Amino acid sequence: MKMLNNYRVQGKYNNNNIFSGSLWAQSFYKAIKRNSYIKPFVLNLRGKNSSPIYLVLRRKKKFPLINFLEYPAQEIAYDIRLIENSTAEFSILENAAKELLNNNEWHIINFRHYLDGDPFAKVLLDICEKRRISEDDDSVWSIELPGTFQEYLSSLKKEHRKKFSYYLRRIKQLQGFSFGFAVISDFEKYWEIFLSLHRERIKNKKQKSLFFNKLYKEFYYNLALAYAKKGSLKLSFLELDNQIVATLFGIEKEDTFYYLNSGFSLKASKYSLGIVLPLLCIEYAISNKLNYFNLLGGDSVYKQHLGAKPYPTKKVKIFRNSYIYILYLILRKLRLVEK
Repeated sequence: MKMLNNYRVQGKYNNNNIFSGSLWAQSFYKAIKRNSYIKPFVLNLRGKNSSPIYLVLRRKKKFPLINFLEYPAQEIAYDIRLIENSTAEFSILENAAKELLNNNEWHIINFRHYLDGDPFAKVLLDICEKRRISEDDDSVWSIELPGTFQEYLSSLKKEHRKKFSYYLRRIKQLQGFSFGFAVISDFEKYWEIFLSLHRERIKNKKQKSLFFNKLYKEFYYNLALAYAKKGSLKLSFLELDNQIVATLFGIEKEDTFYYLNSGFSLKASKYSLGIVLPLLCIEYAISNKLNYFNLLGGDSVYKQHLGAKPYPTKKVKIFRNSYIYILYLILRKLRLVEK
């Protein structure tokens, strides 16, 4: 049996993130059921205890003649893993890669937010003829958690350590302070509160959010509900004077707390809730013996202040043949497709 130990990241292939597997994919598949431009694509690995590889076929509205094979919701899937079973035999992965390359439904395989180490992607890239790999415009930001919260604070730069410690002391001393997580029986109530406070935060910053895109709003709801049923949803809330003023949408899986997004009331913004809420969740994660606090991608300044380190991701493109590659170069020059 030829195993894939040579392809593992830092000696251990971690396939336990929220992006790999059926919960992520099925949540997206449910959301695209009425979308004519995106279709589910499932590749079954023909081996014992091998889980399927979940992908989607997507056509661009500007150029619908090309079918792109992508990872479900890869716009927000940082550190994508194409396969859950990291111990699959090499021959199984090789046969699946050949089957995928011989499939005539796609023209370009397009993966964003890819980190080296996925066994199936490694095999696929090794045997394909036309490929293009480039740096992504984003990184995964993650904190390796120590044994105690005090150790974590001590690891931060002095200016941030003093400031964050003050923020925490101040808010915990306020009348009616309470911090906790929603339970499954109250999921609908707290999800609506989260969306309301998230909308308030986004409007104040004059930003856009995928949470209010019709497709992704349904996807996030499906994902949150799926993890709530497993007991892994961490929809936190911060309460002052019997009123919820901040919420954070997180997921706990294996040894990692994933921070997806947050919302807070502008009336309580003077309490630096955008920093306080992640700190409270980090404190929870450490007290529950988790090893990592993953802040995904996006804005990096506050993540650096929290002590997170960046792990740059890559863009991977595989072309069916030379003709498709030439067509892609023409379309890219015309700015009809991304680089």
